[in-house]
Parts: sequence; structure tokens; C-alpha cells
Amino acid sequence: MEVAEEIMEAVTSRFHRLPVFLLTAEHEPRDVPLWVYEVIQGYVFPLEDTPDFIAGRIAHAAEEYTERILPPFFEALRHLEDRHRYSWHTPAAWRSSTSRS
Repeated sequence: MEVAEEIMEAVTSRFHRLPVFLLTAEHEPRDVPLWVYEVIQGYVFPLEDTPDFIAGRIAHAAEEYTERILPPFFEALRHLEDRHRYSWHTPAAWRSSTSRS
């Protein structure tokens, strides 16, 4: 087994559905096992894609991955924080701390 295959197996066994991109210069890489095609998120063509495009794809995949791995409570908490970033949800606690002087 090649080193690349060992790394892919180690990553996929440790991190479920982690986005993995295959870096290649060929449009259709040869000699890639079928299970690798099932694991990868997509291809990166460094000679054709711009750095901004590659970074955008990786950032998007990372954001989707973080959304998928959150437990239900923390996922709901994150969505609440995203929607109400500058809201005070406990005004009584704020009022009591300012009225103690």
C-alpha cells in the first residue's frame, strides 16, 4: 500500500466525513482506488485553479464540515448566536448588576 493510501485510511478512520481534496495535475487521475473517489470532496488543480478559488472551496468545505459535526444542542446554540449576536437575552441580570451601586 502506498503512503498516500495509508494517510487517507488514517484520516478517514479518525475523522468521519472530513473534507479531503485530491491535489492533481491530471483531469482524470489514473490508478486511484474506488474508495478514494467515495471519500474525496473534490479535486484541486494547482496549475489551473487560482489560489483564491482553491481557498474558497476549502473554506466552504470546512464550514459545512463544522456544521455537520456539531451535536444538536450546540448546533442550535450556534444558530441562536448567529441570529442574535448583539442581543442581550438576560436583561434582568444586566439591570441587577448596574443597580447595585
